[in-house]
Amino acid sequence: MRTMTCRLLLFISCVLATSCGRKPSTQVSEGPKSLDRVTQIVAEQLGKQRSDVRPDVTFAALGSDDLDFVEIVMATEEALGVSIADEAINEAAGVSDSQQAVKHLTILKFAALADSSPRQKPLESNEPQDGGLRATQVGPYAELSKLPNPRGHELVFVPSLEELIFMSEQRAGRKLTATEVADLKARAAVIVMPPEDAAKLKKQRSQREITK
Repeated sequence: MRTMTCRLLLFISCVLATSCGRKPSTQVSEGPKSLDRVTQIVAEQLGKQRSDVRPDVTFAALGSDDLDFVEIVMATEEALGVSIADEAINEAAGVSDSQQAVKHLTILKFAALADSSPRQKPLESNEPQDGGLRATQVGPYAELSKLPNPRGHELVFVPSLEELIFMSEQRAGRKLTATEVADLKARAAVIVMPPEDAAKLKKQRSQREITK
């Protein structure tokens, strides 16, 4: 009887441990911390159900084009307070051409990239908070363009408005109408910059276009 009892206790111990002779696993496979937030952002930006945005699906498979992806990256950076570099996106996607990233980058890889991206440095301005435009402010053009501009700052589109229009026309397969351009401009993100800084950025953009 004693022997049978011992065997019964041994059997119960094995069941509780999942298998005899092996310690129960205490490790849990965890995905990227930002996966849930990224899934939500992608679903909202592309008008999809959360259930459609699976970790293993690519952005292209969800119907995202280059412009959609730019907006998703910007929304992710803003939501998580990180800076996601173009080079890092290409590396995560395993491509050298950024235009191919949406075809190869999965939601899971993008969330992992967001986790590993550096935190954004807080934008600082010593200008008075008088209700007018202040350097380093970021927001949609329609919102910031309505504020007073006592210091003569400029609203710089990021990416440039020309790039946004080009990507939108590529997606539509046609020229945008004047109404569509106006709507795109109103929704586009801009940063407030002093005139001298805005001029430097415009010069850099022009030089980059020349070297392409």
